[in-house]
Amino acid sequence: MSLLILFLVLMIIPYSYLSITTDHKFYSPDETANYVFTKNFIETNSLKIPVEINKEVNNVIFPRSVNVYNGFYVPMSFLGLPIFYGLIGKVIGLKAIIFLTPILSLLSVFLFFLIVREIFDKNIALVSAILLLLNPIYWYLAGKAMLHNNLFLFLVIAGLFLLLKAQKEEKTIFYTISAICFGFSIWTRTSEIVWVGVLLLLFYWYHRKNVKGLNALVFSVGFCGMVLLLFVANYLTYDNVFRSGYSSLESTVQTPLISIIKQIFLPFGFNVKHLVFHVWEFFVKYLWFITIPAIWYMLKCAREEKADTKKFYLVTTIFLTLYLLVYYGSYWPWGEYGQPMEPQILIGSPHFRYWLPIFIFSIPFLAQFLVEGIPYLYKFKKTAKGISIVIVIILLLVFSFSNVYYSTQEGWLKMKVDIQDFRPRIEKISALVETNAVLIVPDWADRIFFPEHLVIHSWGDKRIYANDSYQEVAKLLKKGPIYYYSADSNEDIDSLSSTIKKYGLSLIFVEDIFKGEKLYQVTYDRAENN
Repeated sequence: MSLLILFLVLMIIPYSYLSITTDHKFYSPDETANYVFTKNFIETNSLKIPVEINKEVNNVIFPRSVNVYNGFYVPMSFLGLPIFYGLIGKVIGLKAIIFLTPILSLLSVFLFFLIVREIFDKNIALVSAILLLLNPIYWYLAGKAMLHNNLFLFLVIAGLFLLLKAQKEEKTIFYTISAICFGFSIWTRTSEIVWVGVLLLLFYWYHRKNVKGLNALVFSVGFCGMVLLLFVANYLTYDNVFRSGYSSLESTVQTPLISIIKQIFLPFGFNVKHLVFHVWEFFVKYLWFITIPAIWYMLKCAREEKADTKKFYLVTTIFLTLYLLVYYGSYWPWGEYGQPMEPQILIGSPHFRYWLPIFIFSIPFLAQFLVEGIPYLYKFKKTAKGISIVIVIILLLVFSFSNVYYSTQEGWLKMKVDIQDFRPRIEKISALVETNAVLIVPDWADRIFFPEHLVIHSWGDKRIYANDSYQEVAKLLKKGPIYYYSADSNEDIDSLSSTIKKYGLSLIFVEDIFKGEKLYQVTYDRAENN
């Protein structure tokens, strides 16, 4: 255990690198939105941020990853992170919340060690914990301070650890806290409720002889109570218990039951071609050295007799693997939400986040392969077995470090430089525009200027706006100044000018801002109004 603690201490800085070097600005719009809503919750005890002027222009003023409902900014994502971090932030302060995800990720590794030690043995547990600590996807997401994936897994791992402890020691308090952890995990990623629910049912099935009826009742009431509280939070945020950030907030039509069921189990449909492509690219080509040995040894273990707790863990891992592969495998994000038109398998690709539970739960089987499988295959002696494990860990460290920090498009070093470049843009724009001005920005620039400025992103994109956004901006111009920020060519600006002229608008060049990015003021077209 002391060796593991040493590893955890050594990884504090590597896990917190982005939090240390980039302050409160973030590379992804999801993180930006989560930070803004967390800050608002700390200050006002509410997730809703009033933007009254939106009521007059059909809600066109908003950045990515933010919804607008009845004149308020509301989360487009799950509510758990801004509420959970907001509650902690009331105690430790706003500036410290960007270190919560790295710290909780390290704590998860320690709890994972305790779980695996309880189910397998201490050698498998130590190797498993180190493999998790150095897993490139887990490491990468640990540094994305305001994404909810690692927080969700912390709550699941903490809940499972407490559930094992409760079952072993027969203490109701552990069942209670475990239920709260699992319940809050649903707040954090509500889409995972099916496999988390199956995990809990499997745990009860394999341990039902050792779980007293009172403790089962306490856990059930605690877990269901947390889910009911989520409905309350939904109502306070969206005025409807069943709405979420992913709902169509303006729709008044009741959602049919069959659509709700589909949204729960197969929200992205079922497309075999997409499923096979994503499994091959993410599971086999990118992380084959992790996934193939783990799955091979998992199937090997499935043929062996084992204790109830091991059966529970094995069956749970197999189920969540198959379920999450099917659930997210058909999702085709390419060409949307900032993803490239053609699939590019990068460390920041969404499927890695979605399939992170598979990578984590399968780790003990990879550890078993290293501890038991490699010596068996090559008839290694005891000392050679240790050397082989050290070599694998070193190679994993090198692979993960190079991908996390040096990935060409989404590595942390590139992110740090890009985020540091936000500052001169913000300072120059703030000096040029009025405090009540609205900025129209391309879909990559809202993260730069929000929340310092009100922003409209992807102007004219009919997939985003329910109404004609050009027309709404023409109405908005009567309320105050509007500026257009762009890196487009002169030809593209001329084309846009031709489009908005039909609405009585024109663009006036203001100033060069940063590396070819320019600022224009949106005004009424004089020729059109004469």
